[in-house]
Amino acid sequence: MTAEDWWKGENKQVERVSLHPSKRPKPAALSAQETKPKDLPRGKSKEEASTSSSPLSTPSSSAAPSRSPSSTSGLSSGFLPSPSPSQSSRAIQNMLGPSSKFRHIQGAVLHRDTHITNLRGLHLTTPGECDGFCANGQRVAVPLAIAGGQIAVFELSQPGKLPDTALPTIQNSVNVADFCWDPFDTHKLVVAGDDAKIRVWQIPKGGLTETLTEPECVLRGHTEKIYSIKFQPHASGLLASSSYDLTVRLWNLGTGEEVKRLSGHQDQIFGIAWSPDGKLLATVCKDGKVRLYDPRKSTLPIQEGPGPEGHRGARVVWVCDGKYLLVSGFDSRSERQLYLFSAESLASGSVASVPADVSPSTLIPFYDPDTSVLILTGKGDTRVYTYEILPEAPYFMECSSFHSSEPHKGLCFLPKTECDVRDVEVARAIRLGKSTIEPVAFRVPRVKKEFFQDDVFPETAVWWEASLTAAAWLSGSNGQHRKISLQPKDMMPVSEAPKEVPVRKYLPSSVYLEEKTDEQKKEEVFIYLSIYLSIYLSIYLSIYLSIYLCLSVCLSVCLSFVFSVCLSLSLSLFVCSFCLSLVCLFVCLFVFVCLFCLSFCLCHLFVYLFVYSVCHLSAHSVYHLFVLCLSVVCLFILSVHLFVLSICRLIFCSVCLSLSLLFVHSVFCLFVCLFVCLFCLSFIFVSVCLYHLFVPSV
Repeated sequence: MTAEDWWKGENKQVERVSLHPSKRPKPAALSAQETKPKDLPRGKSKEEASTSSSPLSTPSSSAAPSRSPSSTSGLSSGFLPSPSPSQSSRAIQNMLGPSSKFRHIQGAVLHRDTHITNLRGLHLTTPGECDGFCANGQRVAVPLAIAGGQIAVFELSQPGKLPDTALPTIQNSVNVADFCWDPFDTHKLVVAGDDAKIRVWQIPKGGLTETLTEPECVLRGHTEKIYSIKFQPHASGLLASSSYDLTVRLWNLGTGEEVKRLSGHQDQIFGIAWSPDGKLLATVCKDGKVRLYDPRKSTLPIQEGPGPEGHRGARVVWVCDGKYLLVSGFDSRSERQLYLFSAESLASGSVASVPADVSPSTLIPFYDPDTSVLILTGKGDTRVYTYEILPEAPYFMECSSFHSSEPHKGLCFLPKTECDVRDVEVARAIRLGKSTIEPVAFRVPRVKKEFFQDDVFPETAVWWEASLTAAAWLSGSNGQHRKISLQPKDMMPVSEAPKEVPVRKYLPSSVYLEEKTDEQKKEEVFIYLSIYLSIYLSIYLSIYLSIYLCLSVCLSVCLSFVFSVCLSLSLSLFVCSFCLSLVCLFVCLFVFVCLFCLSFCLCHLFVYLFVYSVCHLSAHSVYHLFVLCLSVVCLFILSVHLFVLSICRLIFCSVCLSLSLLFVHSVFCLFVCLFVCLFCLSFIFVSVCLYHLFVPSV
């Protein structure tokens, strides 16, 4: 009813409808009075009234005609057909989101035998733009809290406890602002100081044996304190440095000269990063801007866009083959954030961002271009974050984190060749603690570790070898690193591994539901009976023969001994009697075995031909009948055998020993009765045991 009807005093109940598809009201059943234009509320058209006339209508149902049971072909109800399994799995994946194959990555500190311990006097207050320490595949450099900006260098090949005495160091003469190893020379260490100078140190082979005081060369040009330094990834001897004078300068270490000066920054430069191809240079600044430079073409940025809003610090790294820039910084609330920028359009802002946590230190990123895995941690943190970076949405896929028991100063990652690919180790880092240097391995759990995981270990670039010189790069040339495979010679790639055929625990239902003829059923029952009866015969015969041999030998010995004692026979006659008894024993044994096997075959044939084929008995009945027949035949054979054995012994004792026939017969009958009783008891016991053992299995 309408509001006017309610004001007049009318009351009506809300109409009830059934949820059953066949009982739902149809649009055609509506009365003409309800669809007249004069009854429509003001401001509504006919289409709007048709969509709101039914209480069950939805926007989707108004756009398409309703489906009734009568109009649905091939269906007995009004429900839509259920989705296929592929559609269901796709729907679940869309609901849960994509998953990373590195989601279960595990970080673990290696054995204590690989640690360097007893570090003392570490400098724990290095600038935020500095990583805190640096390492390559052979050695690690750590700043010390000693006047003069001293740096200790430790060989990774010489782990163990350091002596309590003073160690040889590098005397930098000023506080260390940043330092890094030359990627193409593991003996060259470049150190930036507070005095706006860059010093190049050459470490002798085998490590430091004495304190170094004179650098190989000094680079001068900056007018303020230096923030950070980065080597060009392809050209040897080409270094970039950023300073408080708001410039980024390029240096040729071969000549010791400044070759480029980049400007355009309005505030402190937090971080710099070379592109993977070495053509571009990216910077992130405190003024909230991310800039992109092409140093060989212009000293001003070629692109500029908004960066992190926070002013506490930031780092930048290239990801996804140089298509994106990842910046770790802070938002306006000083919470740590990760931002992803497209390298082609910095002005459009970040394409994705993900929050980390709240902490004062900047997250220092490490990106593995082979696996697209990003590993981040900060100074003083106990947690190491891991993400897989994708070039499309959702861009960030979080993986398992690594937690340490104590805060660390940072992580420094080693070349890919240091990883143990047999243990599916995708990255190895050096962790600097309060007094230790510990290797940390990041592994991906896999089942088939005996194969080389080529989906995790593609060909890796040999970035520790220069592809061109600094002069060649400055003249416009571009280099490219060669790639090598990490696959050991004795391992097969998992992509080429033979696929295992899944073993079915149970037969498919079609086997059980398949109708079989009577002849097939008879044949199957006969095969099963043959198998079980063959096992039955082998066990039966082995037990009987063992019992028979034991009793017969004992009987022969006892008879020979009784005859020897009672008749006062000599030793030679005793031995002769015993040997002849054994000969008779084995002859009778041979006869017994032949008769037993013959009787088994005859019983088997009799049961199959006359009983099973004619009477159509069940498997249990056939088995019972067979055991009964075999038992009767065995008792008959036993009786015949004992009779033959008695005759043999009587003849032997009467002829060879010249004894009284009555005396020998009485003594022999005594032992034969004992033998028969023991044999019959054993026969009954074994029959019962085998019956209960095999009958339930048929």
